[in-house]
Amino acid sequence: MMRRDVLVVGASAGGLQPLRRLVSVLHTDLPVAVLVVMHLPAEVPSHLPEILGRAGAFPAHHPRDGEPLQPRRIYVAPPDRHMLLEFDHVVVASGPRENRFRPSIDALFRSAAYTCGTRVVGVLLSGALDDGVSGLWTIKRRGGVAIVQSPAEAAFADMPLNALKHVAIDHVLRSHEFGPLLQTLLREPVTTPPPMPDDEWRRLQHEVEIAAQGNRSDSPLPLGEPSGLSCPECHGPLGQIEEAGTLRFRCQIGHAYTAPALLAEIAQCNERLVTEAIRSMRDGALLLGKLARRLDERGDTEAERFLHESGLYATQARTLQRWMLRQRVRRSDQNSSDAI
Repeated sequence: MMRRDVLVVGASAGGLQPLRRLVSVLHTDLPVAVLVVMHLPAEVPSHLPEILGRAGAFPAHHPRDGEPLQPRRIYVAPPDRHMLLEFDHVVVASGPRENRFRPSIDALFRSAAYTCGTRVVGVLLSGALDDGVSGLWTIKRRGGVAIVQSPAEAAFADMPLNALKHVAIDHVLRSHEFGPLLQTLLREPVTTPPPMPDDEWRRLQHEVEIAAQGNRSDSPLPLGEPSGLSCPECHGPLGQIEEAGTLRFRCQIGHAYTAPALLAEIAQCNERLVTEAIRSMRDGALLLGKLARRLDERGDTEAERFLHESGLYATQARTLQRWMLRQRVRRSDQNSSDAI
């Protein structure tokens, strides 16, 4: 008889404390494997396995690619690598980023749902934007259990709130309530997963493969229907996928975004481009000013024209600078209101 024996957990900003509390309630009599993705900087060594190992009874580590999945272990996604579940082993891969992250919560959740179906319990903790929502929806679609941290407790409530908006969540809990529920859920017998339509099943399989090895499909087209948008990372066309009343986007290389993540990436790209334009305009103003002074010293009438053009460049640079500062204030205000 099958039982729930796979616990997948996603966390981002503000998720460390509830994550520590969750692993602290896992008793050694529970034959469950725990897989954790937490958004951390790619260039900084992660000490999360040591932190989680000290917090509870299960040892924690960064797995190697192909490592067998064992119960009573915590597998923590290494920095800048996706961690996926493939039947009886763990896959560690450098597939395309999803929602601007590698590792991606969605990528782990989808692979667990694809591989283990009803045996999976998915938990989404504190974090900004909505990584993990699509993966949690897939866990539910395959008959697993979906849990989110209470938005009232979460330091950053976006991920739990977006999951509640788009997924039929089974349990909304404060972190001190994880223990009794998990003790029950991880001992219950389960049946086989519900069937999925063929096209949905093929898409799920394809997305799991993309996270593992990039898009190696023979088709030059992106996954999903044409969106008319381009990928901010590789500039290829983005296909759009409708799922649970939301839009997701994926390019032919495999980079993937939810709509909020795509907007955030576009805003970041805009700021980079505007910053470069400001620098270029300031350089132009400086060069034209130098030329104007040299011409003026020689009594050349062209000096006035060069000086005028230098002023135009400087004015354009200041206009763009003010626009960029307004955008930063607007985003800061939005983030502050989201965190309250």
